[in-house]
Amino acid sequence: MQFIEDGEERIVVGSLDLNQCLWLPDELTGKRPGVTESSHTRAYLSNVCVAKELQRCGLGYALVDKSKKLARQWGITDLYVHVAINNEAAQKLYIKSGFVYESEEPAQQARHLGRPRRLLLWLDMKNETL
Repeated sequence: MQFIEDGEERIVVGSLDLNQCLWLPDELTGKRPGVTESSHTRAYLSNVCVAKELQRCGLGYALVDKSKKLARQWGITDLYVHVAINNEAAQKLYIKSGFVYESEEPAQQARHLGRPRRLLLWLDMKNETL
């Protein structure tokens, strides 16, 4: 996407949403922290994308890394992301970024919602070195 800011032409080459709120449903944030812990320490990555021409250049990794640093500043202890089960490139990105498998969406639910099945990945920010 191209736009003009302060008289200069700019191009958006990647984006990522980092979501935090007082309550995020377990579908988005899995089972950590436990029910006795404060849920406002959980956050969720979404809408991670990089322009096709710039994929595999480290930009996605840089976006995720920057979001981890911001999440740490916010006091996030548990970071989550969904990834389509057939999106191997994104899975590799998240695993390289330290995420681990937590759960898999049931096939029936994905069919009902008209989308590919997704994996829920989790990053333990308490043990993350930035």
